[in-house]
Amino acid sequence: MDPTPNARSPSETFQAAVGAFRARDWSGAESLCDEVLLADPTHADALHMLGLVFGETGRPEEAIAKLRQAIAQQPGNAVLWTNLGLTLSNAGRFADAIECQRTAIGLAENFPEAHYHLSLASRGLGQFEQATAAARRAIELRPRYAEAWCHLGNLLREEGRFREAIAAYQAALQVRPDWCDAHINIAAAWRDFREPAKALAHYREALRLEPASSEIEHSIGQALMDLGRVEEARAAYARAAADERFSGDPINVLVRGALADVIPPDHAPIADYRARLSAILQSLAGELSKIDLSNLHTHGAVPSAMLLYHGGHLRPLLEQYAHALGRHVPRLSLHPRPRGRPKLGIVVTNTHERVFARCWGGIAQRLSRELLDVRLVCSRAGANILQSLLKIPEHEYLRLPTRIDEAAREIARHEFDWLHYWEIGTDAMNYYLPFFRPAPGQSTCWGWPVTSGNPLVDSYLSCAQLEPPDGVSHYTEQLVLLKHLPTYYLRPPAPLEPRRSSFGLDEGEHVYLCTQNLRKYHPDFDALLAGILRSDPRGVLVIIGDAQPTITELLLDRFRRTMPDVVSRVRVLPRMERDEYLALTALADAVLDTLHYGGGANTVYDAVAVGTPIVTLPGEFHRSRWAAAVNRRLGLERLIAGTPEEYVAKAVEVAKNADLRQALHQQILEAGAELFEDGAVVREHEEYFSHAIAAARAAC
Repeated sequence: MDPTPNARSPSETFQAAVGAFRARDWSGAESLCDEVLLADPTHADALHMLGLVFGETGRPEEAIAKLRQAIAQQPGNAVLWTNLGLTLSNAGRFADAIECQRTAIGLAENFPEAHYHLSLASRGLGQFEQATAAARRAIELRPRYAEAWCHLGNLLREEGRFREAIAAYQAALQVRPDWCDAHINIAAAWRDFREPAKALAHYREALRLEPASSEIEHSIGQALMDLGRVEEARAAYARAAADERFSGDPINVLVRGALADVIPPDHAPIADYRARLSAILQSLAGELSKIDLSNLHTHGAVPSAMLLYHGGHLRPLLEQYAHALGRHVPRLSLHPRPRGRPKLGIVVTNTHERVFARCWGGIAQRLSRELLDVRLVCSRAGANILQSLLKIPEHEYLRLPTRIDEAAREIARHEFDWLHYWEIGTDAMNYYLPFFRPAPGQSTCWGWPVTSGNPLVDSYLSCAQLEPPDGVSHYTEQLVLLKHLPTYYLRPPAPLEPRRSSFGLDEGEHVYLCTQNLRKYHPDFDALLAGILRSDPRGVLVIIGDAQPTITELLLDRFRRTMPDVVSRVRVLPRMERDEYLALTALADAVLDTLHYGGGANTVYDAVAVGTPIVTLPGEFHRSRWAAAVNRRLGLERLIAGTPEEYVAKAVEVAKNADLRQALHQQILEAGAELFEDGAVVREHEEYFSHAIAAARAAC
């Protein structure tokens, strides 16, 4: 019998399958490949394509099987091996994927895709050095390999090498300028690098390429908040909420509702904000069970830092936050701990490494390794930063994955007896991790000077000098009062010949210096600053501008309304390196502590180191009491005000009276020596952690 006139040969059918595949017609391509294989079960190209179709349609095991069948027909085909490896990577089988890519490279050493896919698999297995080397080799073989450049950027960003990451993303965009993912990635890197304006430009370009993306609108909102452009951020979040996938998302509702003015124009928005936030939490309490644990690291709502700057008692609101969010985070099941040397994990999250190193790093370095098995628990980028600052050995770091639920499981796998969080509430990672309770005991401290509100955090480490008489009522944790101020602070080097002219200041002026974050300038503070300048016609207020000019301008706008007659004597200096900042502090006549949330160990100890007096008005909460605690320690009660009027009078007296200022300078330098590098602080922490772990073990 003659063949049917219209029958296609397997070769013709396969070409039709290729056309369907290129058109992303997966069902059509699958049917045509099946037709080819019905005629020729050993057709390697059809087996290969069918494997790729199965991979695209979410059938990884079938994809792997078909690709293995194709390799059985053509074992020397490097393309088959690299695609099998990529499919294995997508299925999470990274070790098998690496073997496949190495086989492909053995068959074709100069095959850039194999090196790129080897990099992907190595990253999946946590082998960052190998992943980076493979990505660079792929680029060497194909310099305009956009995907490899972008992946290299991702690797470098995870390592905290943001400049290099940005350069890699830029190389990818030179090849593919309309690649949305590359714009999103470089935008995230610019945010990491504290350049939100540049991040915003790339997010907006990404939105142009994908106009319907609520995720990109959400990221635009984050960048706008970094810039202090709150109303524009609200609009971006509202546009994200217009997407039906986001409109009912309680986390998105909470994130939008939690946006607060970076610089409140007056008192009214502060009270309104707290009432609004409490109402939102109450209304969403039943909806927050929908939390997507896999996405907490990008969209996880945390209490706004502005709450601390606003002043007031925060425990009720933070408890409400923790109850609404934390009760839907599953607690991990922990195995019984071995009874060897107590194992302590110190959790330090992204972007907080440098302040940790300066304020608590000395304790971490000096805790006895005979008494405690110490690990720093951080990101990959964080480990690189901390190693450069603290010189703690490599084996004492636990590097966490980016996803919070995966990070919690990784911590649990390492069987810590106790986790101590430098901060809880400054980012999604350190806020949500304690809810998983990945260790039997958990504590936090003054890195973020407020209660976590989390009932699963056992204790808060502070000291008697920093707490008011009723301080225990401010915390959901057990308040642990150490005897010493809880920092091991290295004395900074003395500035070399500080000169006022270097900062545009006149020798005849009385310099009142406030080096605090501009967000700490509560509206209540304006009257005190105005009072000082009105009482001292030769006085100038020197402040450090924010990294974002918009935020600085918001504060100056408020000053123009609240103290128009003296605002011309407010001098804004740009942000500066530490040696310049110490020189500026040394030449000031008086350092002014902010209200409600004052200076912490950094700024207070630095002022002591150069002998400049700090005038302070302590409040009723820990976060406004560091300067007062240090002044009392130095016998300088005369610098502690009890009322706003006293604050103004004391500041003016210090700045105008050169003899008094010189006497205070000498007293600060002499008495302040004992503040620095205080070994007793380390011993107190050793004792606390040892006893806490022993008690936790006994309770098991």
